[in-house]
Amino acid sequence: MKLAFQSTGGFLGLRLSYHIESDDLPKEKATRLIRLVEESRFFEVSQYGLSKVEMNRLPDVINYSLSITKDGTSNTLHFNDVTMPEKLQPLVSYIRDLAMDQSKNN
Repeated sequence: MKLAFQSTGGFLGLRLSYHIESDDLPKEKATRLIRLVEESRFFEVSQYGLSKVEMNRLPDVINYSLSITKDGTSNTLHFNDVTMPEKLQPLVSYIRDLAMDQSKNN
């Protein structure tokens, strides 16, 4: 499974970018990531189903971009703290933790 994640914005305007193949993660982390993708039903979420909120009214919001490819199926979603579907929250939180761990080690 291939994953590309980016978050930008927030109070400090921070940018976080993370690209990974699940095969490159330790087995327990890869297993958890795959489980969270499945539980979130990521490939069933449509960009068109996400609510739209005027960004200029939310200056401290964090914007996310998440692309995942698994077994030849791909999906890319763009959302923010306000429009993020609840079922994606555990997945995004875990990916953010992985990205932060990687940035600390670099």
